[in-house]
Amino acid sequence: FEDRLLMFLTRLRRKTTFQELGYQYGCGKTTAMKYFSEILEIFREKIVPLLFFPYKPQEIEGMRQKSVSDVFPDLLAILD
Repeated sequence: FEDRLLMFLTRLRRKTTFQELGYQYGCGKTTAMKYFSEILEIFREKIVPLLFFPYKPQEIEGMRQKSVSDVFPDLLAILD
């Protein structure tokens, strides 16, 4: 899985062709495309929804770790 993720990030960052990715990671062009598509789907399902703001305060409170809430009770978000 880690190689697939790295392949995905490489494609996004460097715009590497699938043929180059296949060569770099020891697979074929078609396999590189398949792996990219798999990680893209995970990205769409799990990561993209977390990128949109604003959340309702109740939703944000549910996302915070208890240790953070204890120290910073009024904190809603940290933008990085």
